[in-house]
Parts: sequence; C-alpha cells; structure tokens
Amino acid sequence: IPYAEYAVYGGVKGTGDDALTSVWQTRMAKVTQSVQNPREIKVVVAGSNKVRVLNAAGSNYASNPTTYDQHLDSAAPYVQMVPAFSKVYIVDVKTNIVYDPADGTNGSVERWDASGMEDIPKRCRLVETWRGRMVLARDPEDPSAWHMSEVANPNGWNNFPQNPSASDAISARNSRAGGIPDIVNTVIPYNDDLCIFGGDSSIWQMTGDPRAGGQLDLITDSTGISFGRPWCKDPNGRMWFFGSHGDLYVMAPGSLPTSVSAPRIPRSLQQVDLGSYYVNLVWNYIDNGVHIFVCPFGAGGALVDHWFYDVTNAAFHKDRFGLSSSSKIQPTAAIDLNGDTFDDRAVLIGGEDGRLRRWGKTSSGAMPSDDEQTTSATIPIDSYFVAGPLGSPGQTQQMQVTELTALLGDSQDGCNFEVFSSDNPEDLGNAKASGSLRPGRNGRKLIRVAGDNVFVRMRNAKAGARWAYEQGYLEISGAGDLRRGV
Repeated sequence: IPYAEYAVYGGVKGTGDDALTSVWQTRMAKVTQSVQNPREIKVVVAGSNKVRVLNAAGSNYASNPTTYDQHLDSAAPYVQMVPAFSKVYIVDVKTNIVYDPADGTNGSVERWDASGMEDIPKRCRLVETWRGRMVLARDPEDPSAWHMSEVANPNGWNNFPQNPSASDAISARNSRAGGIPDIVNTVIPYNDDLCIFGGDSSIWQMTGDPRAGGQLDLITDSTGISFGRPWCKDPNGRMWFFGSHGDLYVMAPGSLPTSVSAPRIPRSLQQVDLGSYYVNLVWNYIDNGVHIFVCPFGAGGALVDHWFYDVTNAAFHKDRFGLSSSSKIQPTAAIDLNGDTFDDRAVLIGGEDGRLRRWGKTSSGAMPSDDEQTTSATIPIDSYFVAGPLGSPGQTQQMQVTELTALLGDSQDGCNFEVFSSDNPEDLGNAKASGSLRPGRNGRKLIRVAGDNVFVRMRNAKAGARWAYEQGYLEISGAGDLRRGV
C-alpha cells in the first residue's frame, strides 16, 4: 500500500499441535529528502601538534576536533595524510592517527590502531590508498619496505591469517614481489592495476595485487623521484613528477619518463635543495598546468622560487611568494580542492603564517589580483614575463630594437615595458628603454636599444590590477659585430 505507516505480516510459531498463527505489525521508517548539496567539503590541515578543520566560511579554523589531546608531534618536519573510507588517515613518523569528520561538530581524532592483535607498521612517513588498501612506506628502519592493509579494512594488518585470502594484508617482508632495492621516496597509486614506487635513484611499478600474484618491475634506473608527494596527474591520465635530480618529468603508463625541464630551465630546478625542502606538485585545472611548490621541512622562513609549467604553451613561469621572509606567505602545503561550486574548484595553498589561500576564483567569480594579509592591508601580485635573448642562436651581429607594438587585453589593466641589453645571455643587464602600455591595442613605441643580447620585460605590480598580454611585434635589425670576450 503506497505511503502506509505500518506493515502487517503473519507467520507460524511452533509445529504440530502446538502450531500458533501470529501476526506482527512494524512501523515503516520515515525518510525526509535532503535539499543540501550531494556532499560536504571539509578541509583538514595539520599545524603544530594539532589537526584542524577549516570552517564553512573558509576564512578561519573551526575548533579543534575532540579527544586525543596531542594529535601530532610538534617537532615533526613532515606530515602526510590521505582521505579514505569517509575518514582521514595521518602519519607523522611518530604517531598514526585518524580523523573522523562525522563524529561531533568538528569531528574527532583518535589513534589509528589495528583491530586485531597485530600492530600497524610504525614510524612510516608515507600513506596512500590503492585497490581499497591503505599503503604505508618509508619506515626509517626499513626504507625499502612497503605495507598494505586488508582490502576495505584500514584497521586490518594481519599478514599471517589462519585462512588466507586475496584480500588479506601483505607487506614487502612476506610478499613474493618483495621490496624495492632502493629507498622509497613516494608511493603513487596510479590506477587500479598499477602502483608506482618512486625510489631515490630508480622507479618501480607494482602490477596487480601482491596477494594475487602481483609483480614488482623496474621502470627506470636513470632517475628517481623526490620525497613526499611530488606528483600529480593531468586530465589525460599522464603522471607528472619531480625527479630526484631536480627535473620535471611526464610519464604515461607503458612509457619511460621524459624531462620537460631539461631543454628549458634545467639549472633552476636542479638547484632546489631537497634536503631542506620537499616538492609538492598540484595540477591546476583552471590554468592547465603543473604547480611546483617548494615547501620547507619544518618552519621555513627563507624566500625560494616556485614554478608553474604551462602545458598549453610548454613554458615555465617562476613564482615567488612575499616581498621578504617577514611576509611569511611561503607555501608549506598545497592541494587541488575539487568542490561542488565553481569557487571551490581551485588550488588551495597553506602558508607559513597559518593562512589558507586560493589560486583560482573568488566567490564573485573574479581572479584574485592581490594577497589579502589582513582586513586593511594587501600585498600586490607582481606579475611579469621576460622575452629573450632575442635573435637566432647563430647570429653574428648585435641586435638593435627600434620599435615595439603590443596588444593587451582590452577589458583589464595596462602594464609597463622595459627593454634591456647585455653582453651576457644569462643576465638582463640594465634597462635602456621603458614606457607604459594601455589596455587594448597600443600604437608604435619608438625606441633604440642595441647589444649582443636584448630582452623585453612587461610588468604590472599594482595592487588590485590585472592585465593580459595577447601579442606583440618588435622591429629588429643588425647593429655591428658582436663583442667577443678575450
């Protein structure tokens, strides 16, 4: 009966002469349809010795989750966490904990313990999920080992059950696949069939579940992958990672990794100090590229360069956060926030000052044009690009620029331009000409700058300003023989 409040059903109790007919009545459950979004997004962060949750407005932290007073080790230089089975699992080398967002107003934190007599592997630095298993790795006492829980049971870690099955827990120590003969720097759950282990000087892949005949095979020993989570995937399924030698690589399944930074900025990335910093890669769906965030182990403080690789134009852009170390807005962590609303689809960056910032769109749909420090102060975003050195690699004469024409986005702001000349192709030298450009199409700018190497820089560093370069033209001619060093 549609919409009946009660259901009535009968049965027989007993047998033979003692048989009795019984009738039962059960009240039907009442369900109210929810008008809320299909999911709720909570941002969980680790700061000092606490696990914190960003409040609904996204402007501050909610109260700490309840229970287990000291969540994390305040001296831990690196913390890694992964969402799984409606919870967040966190390791900091000293402690394994789990955050339950559904327990209480702000959730709760408790120790991540095994359900049986066995122990969860201790002191691991890395945690991921793969094929429904929790994966732990980089135990300081056995850095080549990996450990996997039971399928769909993060608390099941018995490697030697009485009735073995393909869903049981397993470790490199008792698996036929074995451990990798290298230090495990990262674990990459690429897809349901492939789990990639990035070593310090090699890369290995687990093909298939290790409890069901999975094999561990070498991909390459010409490069490794740096520590932490220095990888991301693009919409086409390609994997991007930061190599242990200091290069940005791209790799598809079944192929070898290819460096995209070696032909462009090899020295800049190779100078990243991987002993003091870990690299965090995040795919940016808005700008179609890869962020290379260089994050400190611990508090940080010094200004360092970060990079963005524009896949569409195959170009690198250098980013620097803050005017000095006192700005304290250097990134310490970053994630791709994939929410339901358009302003929740952004790269979320945690800074040294404890604030979270978005690389994306604001609630009004606009791209941020400055960094808000407090309610009354902002730091302008200094945006620029440099083109040069101009000319062909085999040139035998100096270059002379006599005219510049540029087209900027007509619905935004203008910018300034500078023209440099130098004897050294790695040094801009001094600006020999400068001027301003307005939005839209600009008329000819008559200039005269000559040198062995000529560069053009366009720049805007005003608070609240945005600009876009569309295209430009330079009139260049020869200007005598090159100056050759002795």
